[in-house]
Amino acid sequence: MFLMLVASAYMQSISAFVAQNNGAGLPERSRQALFYGIRTAFVAGAFCVRIPVVYLMSHIPGVGLFQIGLGTPISSAVQILLCIAAYRWYQNRAKRSAQ
Repeated sequence: MFLMLVASAYMQSISAFVAQNNGAGLPERSRQALFYGIRTAFVAGAFCVRIPVVYLMSHIPGVGLFQIGLGTPISSAVQILLCIAAYRWYQNRAKRSAQ
């Protein structure tokens, strides 16, 4: 629970930072903040995605070390897809607001 509070507070602060910089006409600074957020998502993803996936994989009946080890690349793929989706959403939103 405490881990989610940190991530939630961080996301809210990045949201405010990006909104203020967009309002000030500084889209490059907003983009940099987004990339910092993505980098942080990879780190926090280890605790919010990777560890829970490995834990869940370990509770499958008859599972071996190989299957437990698959939790790491699976969670990495999920994190990458989430970050790409966030980036594309941000880019599409920026294009729409520029028109």
